[in-house]
Order: sequence, then structure tokens, then C-alpha cells
Amino acid sequence: MAKKNGTIEVTKDLGIIFRTLNRVGITDEELVQALKLDAKLIEKAIELKLIKKCTEMNKETRSPVTFYRIDKKGLRFQNNVLKKHAETKHMYKDSRMTIAGKQLSSNRHYGYQSYEHDIKIARYYTYNLTQKEKDSFINETELREMFIDRFPNRKQELNHSISTTDFAYTKEGISEVSLVESITSNYSENELQMKENFGEALGASVEYI
Repeated sequence: MAKKNGTIEVTKDLGIIFRTLNRVGITDEELVQALKLDAKLIEKAIELKLIKKCTEMNKETRSPVTFYRIDKKGLRFQNNVLKKHAETKHMYKDSRMTIAGKQLSSNRHYGYQSYEHDIKIARYYTYNLTQKEKDSFINETELREMFIDRFPNRKQELNHSISTTDFAYTKEGISEVSLVESITSNYSENELQMKENFGEALGASVEYI
């Protein structure tokens, strides 16, 4: 039976919603439906300010877009209540959330980049990956740490000649690591080459979305 915390049920669906937001940063109504999740849970989480409903202008289409992301209260709720339902290992980007100057958690919390960039990652994660591949998800910060651990003498190359991709995952069935980078029209040839250099160092190909 699902447990209740205040006025929201702690269910498997709620855990999936938070886990998805941890890994890819944002989601929207279309992706919630694709994951076959209870839309009412999103509405309740927004009402309780656990999840923030955001609206901004899509810079590419020049039209308004609405999406969801974890709010500060939601991160605290997750760390205190959802530990068994939404792991905090794979937090999107590297932005430790604070409240009133106090670090809320030592875990890395999602750091929003831009709708155009982040929604591509969210769609790829939702539509392209199997559940096993989702569970092998490694974010950009973890890739950076992996590179430093593997090549300690090449740390200085990061952000100069090498740049980590947005995420990686292990392809089901063939155990091959795939690196994925969400690109926008602002990416330069040099930036793309830095991603290729990262893939070459790890012996993996880079897929651009």
C-alpha cells in the first residue's frame, strides 16, 4: 500500500517522476503521458511546491512552452521521504541546491541549462532508452569525475581541449557505452571537436541530438 506524506501519496509513480527529473532535469505533459504516469500526482506535487511548473519562450520556435522541474522543497522531500523510490545518485548537472544560504543536500541537484537543450535530453531518455538503459544513465558531472579518475594527468585538458558529453548509458544487449550530447545552434565547431576528443579518450562514439 502506498504511504502518505501530508497530502500526497508516496507511490512508485511519484518515485519515477522524481527519478526522471533527477536524471534529465525537466519533463513535460507529453513525456509524463509517454511514461504512463498519473498526471494527478504532478498536479498535487505542483500544489505542494515539490515540483515547479515553468513557462518560458522557446527560443527556436518563438512560442511559449511549459515544463516541470524539481523545486527546492521537492529536493528536501525527496531526500527525506523518497529515498527508496527516487535515487539521488544521478542528479542532472552539478548544482548543489541551497536554502537561505544553507546547503540542502550533498547530492548534486539538477541545474537547468535551457529548455531547448534539456528537453532533447528528456525526450531521448523517455523515448529511446529501455528501462535497463535508463538505470545505467551517467550524467555529465559523473562523466567528468570518471575521466579524472581514469586520466588524472589529463585533468587540465577538461574545458580546454576536452569537454564531457551531457550523459552516457550502456546499450542493452551489447554492453557498449554510448555518449550523448544535446546540441543547439549556438554550438561551435571547436565545442563539437572537444566532445569528439572526450569520446576518443573513452573509446566511445558520440551521438548528437
